[in-house]
Amino acid sequence: MPMRFIFILMGPVTRHMFIEDYREIGRAMSTLMSYKDFREACYVANEPKDLVAPMNAFLDGSVVVPAHGWNKGNVVQMLDDIRSKMIQVDKQRKRKRQRGDSRRDSKSLKKGDEDEEGDELARSGRCLDGIIRDMKRRYPLYLSDITDALNFQCFSVIIFIFFAVLTPSITFGADVELERVNSWMGVYETILGSALTGALFGLLSGQPLLIIGCTGPLAVFEGSLYDVAESVSEKNYMAFRCWVGLWMALICVLTAVLQLSFVLKYFTRFAEEIFAMLVSLIFCVSVINSLVQVCFFLSPFSYTDYCCELPSSVRDTPNTALLSLILTCGCFIIAYFLKLFRSSPFFSPHVRKALGDFGVPIAILAMTSLDLMLKDKIYTKKLNFPEKFEPTKNADSTEFSRDWLISPFDLEQEYWWMALAACIPAILCFFLIFIEIQITARILDKKEHNLEKGTGYHLNMVMIGVTGVICGVLGCPFVTGATVRSVSHTSALIVTDPHHAPGEKPKQKVIEQRVTAVMVNLLLGLSVLLKSVLSYVPYSVLYGVFFYMGIACLGSLQFYDRIKLMFMARNNYPSVAYVRDVSSFKTHVFTVIQILVVAVLWAVKESPLSILFPFFLILLVPVRFKLLPLLYTEVELSALDSEEVDVYADHDDADYNLTAHMPY
Repeated sequence: MPMRFIFILMGPVTRHMFIEDYREIGRAMSTLMSYKDFREACYVANEPKDLVAPMNAFLDGSVVVPAHGWNKGNVVQMLDDIRSKMIQVDKQRKRKRQRGDSRRDSKSLKKGDEDEEGDELARSGRCLDGIIRDMKRRYPLYLSDITDALNFQCFSVIIFIFFAVLTPSITFGADVELERVNSWMGVYETILGSALTGALFGLLSGQPLLIIGCTGPLAVFEGSLYDVAESVSEKNYMAFRCWVGLWMALICVLTAVLQLSFVLKYFTRFAEEIFAMLVSLIFCVSVINSLVQVCFFLSPFSYTDYCCELPSSVRDTPNTALLSLILTCGCFIIAYFLKLFRSSPFFSPHVRKALGDFGVPIAILAMTSLDLMLKDKIYTKKLNFPEKFEPTKNADSTEFSRDWLISPFDLEQEYWWMALAACIPAILCFFLIFIEIQITARILDKKEHNLEKGTGYHLNMVMIGVTGVICGVLGCPFVTGATVRSVSHTSALIVTDPHHAPGEKPKQKVIEQRVTAVMVNLLLGLSVLLKSVLSYVPYSVLYGVFFYMGIACLGSLQFYDRIKLMFMARNNYPSVAYVRDVSSFKTHVFTVIQILVVAVLWAVKESPLSILFPFFLILLVPVRFKLLPLLYTEVELSALDSEEVDVYADHDDADYNLTAHMPY
């Protein structure tokens, strides 16, 4: 049997001490050794007092269970009482730890100690203090951010994440061009904007593990912003959008200066999952609408014309609809199957992981190859790239054109007021960007990642403000933290310590460096040179990618799991916290409330007030902290709206992508 510690207890047998007493002391010691902090303290202890503090911490966090009085009638009530006591003890420990962190943090600020970190989101009451602390914490480690990346694993991560970033850049670029902004921006602008801002963010941000880019919510917002500008003056759209970027940058910097990122704690899983569910629905419905357009409205023939001989000038044959449907479904099925294959028992774990990670590029390659085999027989619409290096709008339209550099002063004189009015959509855009990047940073900062160099919430906001200016001036889609891409990037950089005792779970850590993010975005920028290759990709293949994004996101949503519970028998419920601690009726009521909120947000998105969609998203905070406490106890809300992994779950094979309950 593998062993690390041997505990020897010797003593006489007297009338006060029996053999059973020594046995109980041994059982107590084995219970202590099951406590991680005590076990780690034993590794480094030099004298008995080094073991006293972790022993006291174990006792403070323990709940005494009565040895008698258990029966079938009161076992559930006793378990509920124990659960509530554990939650109270945990909260007391967190409060003590936070008070200790804040005291140490204030002392370190007075002494100028740069190594004392404390709570990164804690407010000190002094302007610029959060940014200064983030810079002092991260920039002295800049050399190690480069040297730590000099290994083969980081090289392989660059290749993997490049495809993980290229795919959504092409997909969202095509969506923005066709569905949102009438070709004012397209794949060119999305790739270039994401590459330039991503490389800059990787070089100077407080958390270079974050991958930024265009996301689904921002693509939807871009469409709403265009609709507002078009209703006033489409010619002034790009200048108006530039002012939005400038205002948004100012708001981001003010947020960092005043240390307002502390409001992140009010955005719980309740709001995150509603947000993710809404975006998933938007993806799926937009794909269905696009396929309906291709299958039923774009074909130039009626039912009786199908067997007629077609003129050579006609491209949209009836077979176009069928092939488009095949390409979309085929791309989705391949990508989703490879995602599920990752957890199958076939092949080695490394092969399964590689196939799962590269599922979307493999699906795009396979369906594009199928389309190329039939290109001489059936027409499908492909990605649109200008013949020369110019904005997408210039190649698409003769009515309007634009330059690569947008001046905010290009507004026509009679529309000068749009510069001031741009502050309103800028605030709304800021809400979306703040939620996505800060929640993504919080997900990366989870304790299982064992990050040591800090997260830099305030410094990240400053850099996102800078990217807002760049995207506004270049006329590229706005960017924010891409949750799924960031989590994939971080999990790919996890290394396991080979030096551990037999039978002991090995320690894991993340290679915290800047090189992979910078190189990935540089390669992304160079990918515009592959336009001759990318122009073969049909739009219908990208529809399949969108549908995959919408469906794949549901797997990590507790909201989706609770919807399924509404159609299941009680004895088939899984053993999770919200099933054990909350009655079925209350669980279903919580789910129905979320469904109603999603319906309201969808109605807002489809209404003329769609630009206000982020504002209605912010209203979820008072719903969570004012309305729900009237219906649920603290223990019930902790079970239904907890960020923590279930304490009864097995963590040995944890999939870090399941923590990303946010949209692509």
